[in-house]
Amino acid sequence: MTLRYSTADRKMKVALIQQFLTAYRARFFEKLSERLLQKGQKLTVFFSKPQRGLTYSGIVPMPKTLSGFSFDYKVLPRIAYEGKLPTSPFHFKRSFIFSPTLIFEIARKRYDITISDGTGELLNIFPLLLVHKILLRKGFILWCGNNLRDNAPKTSDSIIKKIAHVFARVLYKHCDASIAYGPASKLFDIYMGTDPSKIFIALNTVDTLFFEETIKTRRTETENLRKKLGIVGKKCILYVGVLEKRKKVDNLVLSFKQLKKSMNYAALLIVGDGPHREFLHELCAKEEVQDIHFLGKIDYRDIPLCYALCDVFVLPSQGGITVAEAMACGKPVLVTQECNALRSIPNLVRQGENGFILKEDDIASLTEHMAKVLFDPDLARRMGAKSKEMAEKHFSTEKMLQGFEQAIDYVVADRRR
Repeated sequence: MTLRYSTADRKMKVALIQQFLTAYRARFFEKLSERLLQKGQKLTVFFSKPQRGLTYSGIVPMPKTLSGFSFDYKVLPRIAYEGKLPTSPFHFKRSFIFSPTLIFEIARKRYDITISDGTGELLNIFPLLLVHKILLRKGFILWCGNNLRDNAPKTSDSIIKKIAHVFARVLYKHCDASIAYGPASKLFDIYMGTDPSKIFIALNTVDTLFFEETIKTRRTETENLRKKLGIVGKKCILYVGVLEKRKKVDNLVLSFKQLKKSMNYAALLIVGDGPHREFLHELCAKEEVQDIHFLGKIDYRDIPLCYALCDVFVLPSQGGITVAEAMACGKPVLVTQECNALRSIPNLVRQGENGFILKEDDIASLTEHMAKVLFDPDLARRMGAKSKEMAEKHFSTEKMLQGFEQAIDYVVADRRR
């Protein structure tokens, strides 16, 4: 049963904290804000101001204002170091970020519930937990997607990471509820000390209806883009993501070079930007690979058009949200065992059904499976249809909203007892 404040109660305030705001999350926050408002709960999203020269996402540009989205938000100043520091208890982050005004903002407005995304920035989250539990006596929910394989501490960890792990366990153990990306994340939460009865699953996903409707209503624009890129009649492979070394897009480029030997009418579309962009351009020139199109950052409203162009989507390394986007667009997906989402969402990719899961860094295997899908249109159609079916059934925004609502309702009920 959904809990709701009576008209005599003041409107309950919910704060949600993100390190950065990405476009796909903005769409979710808009829907979450609408849903909570129906129950007399007001959502405010806090995120950090990007450092000069950086953007919220290497995939899509975010506007200076979020006038296109109808939810309350506040951009906070930040202290940041771009480099390699062990700021997470489980792995080396690419940046060290601290929002000095965050605790003041939360304490001043006395939010009834605060939802914090991730445990990477302990300088932000640990003091926030103490303020909530000791001073404000308000609800604190941890929203995280860690899993045992990628994030469990190791005996070989440095002393700094071991100390950070101790603080992280305090977060997990003393939060009022936890929102996990999937079953694997729930197991990690339990490992870290969270009471299983306080863990709620909200699959980290995208607005599948948005992708479906955009593709249906903007077919003319898709065909115009195809003509503009000069890929009419060509089989298209798509990568969407940040251009960083850890993404191993170079493996995809080398694999595509091999594919071109047997399929000259193939094209590779790379959507995104990042520090590895120049290296990838140089690699293409060095290897003399043709028909690779670097599209840069694409407005999120136009991202579905890129998926509509492709015959197969490839994620050669880490990541996962773009896999769900490709599936929502009805595309076969090729991922490697490094894909983080495989460990958060069970059966995200079903081998041979909606795509293939490949060994990491196996360029020959990637070439073979790209060819297998592209040379067999019937197989590609079946896999694409299966992807869409799975996305609609398992990865809808509605299921994600339900996970958040269940966690919030649990904390509200617990506070009233």
